[in-house]
Amino acid sequence: MIHSIKILLVRLKRNKYPLFGILFIILIALISIFILPKLFINSSLGSQYKPTGGIGDTINGISAPFIAIAASILTFLAFWVQFRSNQEQKKQFAKQNQDQLFFKLLEKQESRIVNSSFISGGEKCSSYQLLETIASNFKNKIATKHLPDLTRDLIINRPTILDDSQMLKIYNLSPSFPITSNPLENIDEVKSNFVKQLTGMKLGDRYEYIKFYFGSPNNESAAQKNTLIEIGSVYFYHIDFNTRSLIYQSVFNEVEQIYGSFLDGYIRGWEFIVQFINESNSKSSYSKFQISQTSKYELIILFYYLASNYASKDLCLFIEENNILKNLHYHNKDLIDLPSEDIISSELIYIFSQYQSTAKNS
Repeated sequence: MIHSIKILLVRLKRNKYPLFGILFIILIALISIFILPKLFINSSLGSQYKPTGGIGDTINGISAPFIAIAASILTFLAFWVQFRSNQEQKKQFAKQNQDQLFFKLLEKQESRIVNSSFISGGEKCSSYQLLETIASNFKNKIATKHLPDLTRDLIINRPTILDDSQMLKIYNLSPSFPITSNPLENIDEVKSNFVKQLTGMKLGDRYEYIKFYFGSPNNESAAQKNTLIEIGSVYFYHIDFNTRSLIYQSVFNEVEQIYGSFLDGYIRGWEFIVQFINESNSKSSYSKFQISQTSKYELIILFYYLASNYASKDLCLFIEENNILKNLHYHNKDLIDLPSEDIISSELIYIFSQYQSTAKNS
């Protein structure tokens, strides 16, 4: 009996149910057994209970309703404890199912990576090597397809931004500048003549003029293209973000056309996992685990996906809230011009803001 009472008390405590009901029942029992008989004997009514058997009948009649109520309360408490226990079991069962589904999603995402392969440059790349290839492709596409055009536009519209070393590289592409002195010693004169020549022309003529140094678009020599890429890399993060965003978007489309069979499913997998995490009761622990499983090449891919403005708002918010890209500068070899931590932080602010503005307008 004592053991059963202890078990009931422990269960009530676990279920955060107040103990005052049980204490009240015990108090009534003590009053009925020890206090009421004395009151009846010692009070003015005591003369009516000379035969002590009447006292027992009276106390029994008085205490019977209380005992019945106490029994009802105990029955209710027993059912309540069982109900709470069943609810707790349901929660635990639901959490187990949720955990199983979460890890199955991660396992499927992992399987997609491990079992994928692609022929790149005549060689087969597979598994995480494919992630590395895709990550490096973003940078290569920006450098080879977009930076030359960016540099041409910068020189045509803002030739004064060129520094001495850049001007010398341009001069070396076509050493028939209208001066006969050593360009290294007279770089200011070289630059002045170049700027003066350009600014004195109409916009359409400027495009034709710089072909003299860089060739026509998509037909540059290796030296000409390298110079365009080097100059464009320096100014890439200094141009307007809207222009840069269009480049990111175009590059993501170009890479997706090549690796779409893998990239589309991989990105959709990320977005579904994030949606699952946001709707789960274990959001914090799931988020931490998901982040811990993300490789550096996946960070690069996520960066370019966000920068393209194609990502879902949920994915963008998840990455921003969990600061997933905070260490991206450690892996900046696959970004243009090896940007510093400050530059990447500024770029992420621009990227996240474009999703916020889209949300406000929608």
